[in-house]
Amino acid sequence: MVSGGFFVTRQSTSLPGISISHVMPLTLTQPKRSATSASKLEKELSSSKVMNNRANPSVGIFWYDTASRSLIGVRKQEVTPAQIETAACDGLPFIIYPETNEEAWQREKFPGDYSRTPRGRVSWSVNRFVVLVGSWARPIEDELTALLQAEFSLPALELVIDEHWDVKP
Repeated sequence: MVSGGFFVTRQSTSLPGISISHVMPLTLTQPKRSATSASKLEKELSSSKVMNNRANPSVGIFWYDTASRSLIGVRKQEVTPAQIETAACDGLPFIIYPETNEEAWQREKFPGDYSRTPRGRVSWSVNRFVVLVGSWARPIEDELTALLQAEFSLPALELVIDEHWDVKP
């Protein structure tokens, strides 16, 4: 666990050479990042925040409502430059929100099955924000990217399409 309630994860989705699963203890598979590169990243994030007068970027989970074309059920937690630097120096490959979409859906007692609504996860991976989504996101990639950047205060992101996040029939 990284300070501030963040968890790092063990391998299992489809980033090239890396995969992730839900919240689990870390198995280190990435080489340690130097404090210099972590400090450089921290400065970039800090200057981005100051220039844009926004909150720190966040990791989290969400659903997408196709009728209103908006994000719903958003759960997020800020990632500070210090947390990113700590994770980089310790060789931790991921910082994620500590709750799964399924857990949040059940806790909130939303009707139906959580996997029948388009959903996704915003994670920090080594040196970038990665958003895991299903193939439902392909036709709305630009629109979804803009919504995610605004909601999670992301300076940039990489959308990763994975079948785990596809809408179940």
